[in-house]
Amino acid sequence: MSQNNVMPRDIPHNITGRPAGGPGAFLNREKTEIKDVKETLIRIIMYLGKWRRTLLIVFFCALVTTLITIIGIQLNGYTVDEFISKKDIAGLARICIVMVLIYLVAVFSTYMQNSLMIRVAQKTSANIRSDLFSSLQKLPLKYFDTHSSGDLMSRLTNDVDNINLTLSQSVVQLFSGVVSVVGMLVAMLLLSPLLTLIGLLTMPLMFFTSKALAVKSQKFFKKQQSELGRLNGYIEEMVSGQKVIKVFSREKEVRVTSKKSTKSLSPVL
Repeated sequence: MSQNNVMPRDIPHNITGRPAGGPGAFLNREKTEIKDVKETLIRIIMYLGKWRRTLLIVFFCALVTTLITIIGIQLNGYTVDEFISKKDIAGLARICIVMVLIYLVAVFSTYMQNSLMIRVAQKTSANIRSDLFSSLQKLPLKYFDTHSSGDLMSRLTNDVDNINLTLSQSVVQLFSGVVSVVGMLVAMLLLSPLLTLIGLLTMPLMFFTSKALAVKSQKFFKKQQSELGRLNGYIEEMVSGQKVIKVFSREKEVRVTSKKSTKSLSPVL
């Protein structure tokens, strides 16, 4: 819209009700969900394919750290039974030196694991952002007229940051968790099969409880992301429209509509 066609009476309407990419589009943001989770995961794995060797090193370091943690637990029990209870100071000194050495290996392994995975996550996120930006250049004008620019900014920043956080933390934790469960299960069976069986009986309860909590919290997470996109759209559109607001002296109307709109942004809070 050219500046000559802008009328003062149009300003509040544009800010509060226009279903387009300009001010107010955040109020009409369409709900989007992942249509194919499997395909999305495959695409993320393809992005990670460039770092196969680095990921192998990361998983090896995670394996070493997890195994040392399990061995350390066993050594603690062995130390109490064989040296502390028998007051064997010389044996206690030797086992302490061994434990210090293996824990130093665990510290180095953890450092390598975290630093390499963070590097992979950062570079993968950069590639995703670059591809997203390239895709935006190919979209028709209609898309930008019906989507909030703040929402698009949220997808390029916050959504990709969530992927970055997942890659840098959850992936390695998942792998370490599986190794820990298997290792702990073997250690428990060696110590006491009966107590292991009793412990396993509680696992179905823990599984269904965790699943119920995950299902319940997922809708709040989706709501959070949706509201975050709307909030970013609102802030971006208000800031970019300040010149027009000042020219037509609509500050008071904007403040009133801003308070109403801000209250509607996060009804779950």
